[in-house]
Amino acid sequence: MASQRAGLRREAALKQMCNGNRWLTAHFADHTFEVDFVSTGNASTIVSVLGDVYKDAGTIATSKAELESGDIALFGTRVLTMARNAGKGWFALILGRMITPETVIPDYILDAIFEVHTPVSSQTWASVLDYRLSVLAASHLHAPTDIAAMRAHIGRYRRDEIDFAEIRAEMLQAFPADGINAILASF
Repeated sequence: MASQRAGLRREAALKQMCNGNRWLTAHFADHTFEVDFVSTGNASTIVSVLGDVYKDAGTIATSKAELESGDIALFGTRVLTMARNAGKGWFALILGRMITPETVIPDYILDAIFEVHTPVSSQTWASVLDYRLSVLAASHLHAPTDIAAMRAHIGRYRRDEIDFAEIRAEMLQAFPADGINAILASF
């Protein structure tokens, strides 16, 4: 409860500091980065670094069970214990090695990134889509013809021949299970 009260005071102070400043916005986690990172579906990423934080097999097994439990009280306590044991900065570095295109980034971080680039230019979006398409192509889970067709659509978007709504619809239809769609769906 004390942490929650302190967090609310910090949030109010930051909002006041940002009020009226067009260059500065504040974005807040529901809990802490580590807890929100697990909550967004990244328990397996945290599990993959257990051996970097703990050496005892029993602790590793217990930690794995807690992280995969789906119970925020269990996985939250465990991931914060891991960060405290390793040191928050060191834990972030350990975790950073495991980030992949499949990693789900918490919404407040995505919001902050896109806020910096508001409005996001068509060239920036085209670059994001090009990158994501290269990841999809490397996965070999999609037909080369589908990849080529989407690459052509991105080229049309880059040349302003189609608008964001059209490229968004094309990407959502062609690759409905892709992670970029969570971002696209929010715009």
